[in-house]
Amino acid sequence: MYNDQFLQYVIHKYGMNYAISFCEIESEKYEKTIEAKIFADPIDKLEMVYEKDWWKERAERLKNNEPC
Repeated sequence: MYNDQFLQYVIHKYGMNYAISFCEIESEKYEKTIEAKIFADPIDKLEMVYEKDWWKERAERLKNNEPC
């Protein structure tokens, strides 16, 4: 399941407030993983940066009632 599909699932199952918190937690998880340098290859780091930014952006969009 891709991020956008999973996010829609979370919104429908748990509601908007939980979805915002989930997005923020996911972003922070990737941020802390990047800081700890827990990756074997530079491509892994790029993927983690993408994920961190994606979840952070979705949290902001949800807070502002913007489409995701």
